[in-house]
Amino acid sequence: SSDLLYVFNIFDIVAQKYLDKSSVVQLCHRFGLNYVPVFQNKFVLSHTVDELLALAEGKCQLADVEREGLVFVSDLPTRVSFKCISNKFLLGEKE
Repeated sequence: SSDLLYVFNIFDIVAQKYLDKSSVVQLCHRFGLNYVPVFQNKFVLSHTVDELLALAEGKCQLADVEREGLVFVSDLPTRVSFKCISNKFLLGEKE
């Protein structure tokens, strides 16, 4: 599989909905695609914005660079997702 492409979501255009996480992981495995690294499988969102921004900072798991941030996606029937972008990444800072 290529290290250039990492999948985190698949949208079914016929059904007009996103596939659940387990289906995405299965499809990635079947077709030899990379699924994005998972920060934490179970996450309770009880953090302040400042705490989330601090979590977003750090080294990327895929390369020796500052990571762009973290994407949070629920596996609930009602899909909720958001991205917390690292301020260090935005400012181009190196560790």
